Amino acid sequence: MQKQFVLKARETVKRVAAITAGATLLGATAMGAVAAGDLGDYPAPFVTDGELVGKIVLGSSAPARDMAGAVNIMTTLSQAAVTTVAGTGTTEVTGGVAKAILIGTPLSNSTAFGTGANGTGVDDDDVSTLFDGEINIDVGSDKNYDVHETIVFTDGASIETGLTSANPSEDFGTMTFLEMDKDSMKYQYVFDDLLDRDNWISNATSASSIDITLLGHDLEITAATNTSLTVNLATEYFMKVGDDVVVDGKTVTLEEVGSSSVVINVDGTTEVVDSNTKTVNGIKIRGESYFAKDEVGAGSATISIGEDISKTYKNNDEFIGEDDNDPNWRWELANLATNKPLINVSWDQIVDDSDDTHLVSVENGESVSLPNSYGEVYLNKYAVEDRQEYKVSIETGLEIKGYGGGIGDVTSGKAILFEAVGASGDDAFTVNSSKTDQVWAYLNTTGTNVYFAYLNTTNNEPTFIHNVSDWTDNATARNAFTLDFKDTSVQVTLAVSHLTNDFNWTIGNEDAHGNILLNTENSSNAFEYIGDSDGDTTTANDLRYGTRDISGWDEDTRTQAGFIITSYKDSRASDTVTFSVPGDNVNYDVEVVVGGTTSALAVTGGSLEQADLSSLRAVTFDDVVDKTSGHLILVGGPAVNSLTAEALGLEFPTSGVASTIPENKAILKWIDGAFGGSNTVLIVAGWEAAETQAAASVLQAYSTYSSDLDGKTSVEVVGTTVTAVGADTSAE
Repeated sequence: MQKQFVLKARETVKRVAAITAGATLLGATAMGAVAAGDLGDYPAPFVTDGELVGKIVLGSSAPARDMAGAVNIMTTLSQAAVTTVAGTGTTEVTGGVAKAILIGTPLSNSTAFGTGANGTGVDDDDVSTLFDGEINIDVGSDKNYDVHETIVFTDGASIETGLTSANPSEDFGTMTFLEMDKDSMKYQYVFDDLLDRDNWISNATSASSIDITLLGHDLEITAATNTSLTVNLATEYFMKVGDDVVVDGKTVTLEEVGSSSVVINVDGTTEVVDSNTKTVNGIKIRGESYFAKDEVGAGSATISIGEDISKTYKNNDEFIGEDDNDPNWRWELANLATNKPLINVSWDQIVDDSDDTHLVSVENGESVSLPNSYGEVYLNKYAVEDRQEYKVSIETGLEIKGYGGGIGDVTSGKAILFEAVGASGDDAFTVNSSKTDQVWAYLNTTGTNVYFAYLNTTNNEPTFIHNVSDWTDNATARNAFTLDFKDTSVQVTLAVSHLTNDFNWTIGNEDAHGNILLNTENSSNAFEYIGDSDGDTTTANDLRYGTRDISGWDEDTRTQAGFIITSYKDSRASDTVTFSVPGDNVNYDVEVVVGGTTSALAVTGGSLEQADLSSLRAVTFDDVVDKTSGHLILVGGPAVNSLTAEALGLEFPTSGVASTIPENKAILKWIDGAFGGSNTVLIVAGWEAAETQAAASVLQAYSTYSSDLDGKTSVEVVGTTVTAVGADTSAE
């Protein structure tokens, strides 16, 4: 059991490390090499000239907290292990493919991953784990056939927000997520060649099986119909009398062999088993071949042992290892009794709610994983991160003088103010060819004309600039001004109905789902509030996205073009609407990755930060690492990590007071040449695993503790407190 746990733990570290490295590389900054010497020099020498040259070493039976600590350390090491080169504006994926996709776009779209019949979609040219080659079938004739694996999507898998979803909801907040119907993602095992009549899948037998590797599972197909297949799931063991193996925690012993059966003992329960599957003390066993001897105890046999010896899967059954009642993946089997069999594994969940277990978004960093972790799909990042906040509010006491004769004068002192919050320039709006960060809209004395003023940066005063007059009921919306931020430039228009006193503003965010619409009205020839009425009790249709009323939404939300609209419910009492605008609303893409490994490159402005991919292999174990191979960070005390014990000059395992680690504390200890040569060892070890994790957190936030670490080769850690230990306590 311990060995099984260790192996699983190693896979967990590998997976978590890869995910963590991918997430942190996006914000990484390049660091130069620093000469080794003491804790203050960290992350050198483990990272030198943007290259990760060290390893993080866990004990082979490390507890979960040690593993978590190792991953935390690797987080900042991977941030440091980058070099800056000329930027390309794209993300390159090791072992996968990335596409920049507009919100609202199905993954099957030709601008995304494309799809269709067998033979298209994402294949081995895109994802390195997918197979493209030959398999041998020798049922009726010995022949090789070309096959390949592919991942395809349907229109049911698309990139959406709470406003663009098939089931729009404020509960999604501002997240952008992967909406999925059943069958919207499929793995396909494709036969490129037509099978010979005597080599159809349905011709397979126990004696002449067809062997394929599908989603990492080695399948021995022993029977099939047109829509089902039977596979051997057991492990075959060749055993002599007296041999035993441990299966699912139980000891299986071969006690005797006859001409057509064997005597088997499973943890004290003895049964005779022949070529028919039999359950003995919870373990399924079947005899395959028998080598009986005249001498008692001299025979041997080949025996199949497992939780299941064989299993038949039908079309629409749950895939191997999936929950019987609620599978994520299911078989799609057809035409197995033809020369062109169809073997697919199809997604079997609906993801269209913010509480769905399988929700994958840019924000949560989750992924949809194929069975056996054979591949994954995740939303990596927004292509455009820059944004500017805008606010619409009512201003009173405004003083503006127009052209004379009352044209452009503010008589009520009340206006709608459009402003770019915190803007540092004067280019957030363009009104009548003038650039500004603030625009006012107000009514003339009769309420028939709308005047516009802008903040004149020359004198820093509101200045009348133009008017829109001669409105008629239900007139076509007229251009008022444009909203500008970097590559985003959208028209703000105004439509008026004197019959209802409605003045409807449209912010054309340029997406297929509609624009942002803001309702105001003429109240005594002035703009006194936002909406149809004063106060916040009646708010219906004050704020809309397309035809959808979002006036009462509690949560902020995101449009298809990347505008983030702040909850109006929280600000309606103050007659304020706020939203933020991305730096490019036309190309507001989300980067979607299909693959089995994390991104290798990340874009920063006009330059590219190239990650050292060895960070994905940084975490290893004391029983496999070469201790002289380079600089090592040893995580875990001498009771769990044999290299920690050796570096401290102790026997392994050593615990308690003899470990030299203070009770209820942890140490960070720098040792040069611990294993000979010029390499450095950094020990991260606690009295218990919790203290080890706390010390790892100090390394994770090493820049915060720089003054505590500088010039020291050994410190004690208690929680978040770091204390020096002597002048130099390096092991000799």
